[in-house]
Amino acid sequence: MLKRMISLAAFLLNSIVLTECGQHSSETLGHAPLLEDHSADSGVDHVAMLQDSYKMLHQEPTEPPCYGRLVDAPANGMTMCPQDLWVDSLVESDPSSDKIIIDIGCNKGDDLIAWMERWDPSPQGFWNTSRWKQYYADTLLRPDPNQKNWVLDTETFHCPDRPFSRPEAVKQMAMQSTTRRAPIAVCVEPERENIELLRKASSALGYGSTEHGSFHIVQAALSDHADMNQTIEFPDGFPGQENLGLSSRMYDGHTSSVPLTTVDNLVKQLKLPRVDILTIDTEGWDPAVLLGAMETLSSVRYLEFEVHRDLKGTPWENTTLKSVITSLDEKGLECHWAGTNGVLLSLNKCWKESFEEGFWANVACVKRNDEWATALKPFHHRPGGA
Repeated sequence: MLKRMISLAAFLLNSIVLTECGQHSSETLGHAPLLEDHSADSGVDHVAMLQDSYKMLHQEPTEPPCYGRLVDAPANGMTMCPQDLWVDSLVESDPSSDKIIIDIGCNKGDDLIAWMERWDPSPQGFWNTSRWKQYYADTLLRPDPNQKNWVLDTETFHCPDRPFSRPEAVKQMAMQSTTRRAPIAVCVEPERENIELLRKASSALGYGSTEHGSFHIVQAALSDHADMNQTIEFPDGFPGQENLGLSSRMYDGHTSSVPLTTVDNLVKQLKLPRVDILTIDTEGWDPAVLLGAMETLSSVRYLEFEVHRDLKGTPWENTTLKSVITSLDEKGLECHWAGTNGVLLSLNKCWKESFEEGFWANVACVKRNDEWATALKPFHHRPGGA
């Protein structure tokens, strides 16, 4: 009788496994003896064995699985324009508006305004990404060579919009708070035409130092080191251009002299007590910018940067991604490929040498043991994920 019960239990458990893990072959699960017949042995608790097996089947994995299509990123283009759904979770887990955000390579400023909008402390919503982008849409007009009239520059923003809304928790805090805790944004951009546009947009929308937060625009190029009052030539581009870096060469050869500094020096100059969020997009110079941010990274809770190992003549050409991830790991930051499908794949735990062959890709890092690390866990890559 006992043998028949054990056989029935094994059959039921085997059926559960096949049902929940149908993507696995029958050779690995269907024909494997999940329970052995120990009925003749004394002291064996068969019910406990069955319960333990069931628990093992259903328990959450302790490590992010390291297989699936996303593991081949960035070669398959799955990190070019991330769907950063996890950012909403960061805000929901910590709705207090007193965040300090620095965007290096701010371009047209829309990403930074979106950060401000998420933590907007005003009851009615002062920071507005749609209004900001509409200003650029109304301003960035270019002549169509095939027509006599002017048309909208359809390449104004490289990555498509991802709709979001200010979390209800932030709104409630704004409505109930008696002391205003406003966010601080620092937009760092070297390109002359972009700086002019940023200043015009900020002025037109009343975005500067306000009771609802402050938006600072700094014209500078950043690297790993800089002397006092050092300047460097940066290529001039057209208004709104987003793909220029220190190594870029324009056809007309026109450049402008801009200040050269580091993240650490900038934080000191602005007398910022800390930096919560740091984003970097410098067309191949991200490794150098990170080296110049070693002090600041001690307080950074969330970091984003680009991987551009395809850009010749830039620090990425001679810097391995592995060395960058190792350095950030020593700063307590867990880094992930930021997927276009809203999924994060751990670079620390799922490392592959093929990651060094990447082209345009994006990485998101979070400080370990921070509440934001917990908020990101639901977005970690899981088996069967894209």
